[in-house]
Amino acid sequence: MSYYSCDTIDDTTSNYCTIESLYPTEFLNTIHVSGLPNHHLQLKVGVPIVLLRNLDPSKGLCNGTRLIVTQLSVGGRESPHT
Repeated sequence: MSYYSCDTIDDTTSNYCTIESLYPTEFLNTIHVSGLPNHHLQLKVGVPIVLLRNLDPSKGLCNGTRLIVTQLSVGGRESPHT
């Protein structure tokens, strides 16, 4: 299954039009930054993943927690490369 990041710019800022013209969605989706997931993420059941953010420390969902994908939601799209 393929999953994609949210790719919009906050339109409540005073310089929204300027930011949108400087950083179009197509450009934002090509950025690869160490420590952040890419725009396009492909997952399959059984694959190990590492949590990069402290989502819920009281439940053990902390930075660095190792998890295994057990199911995928219908919200993903099939990859054309599979």
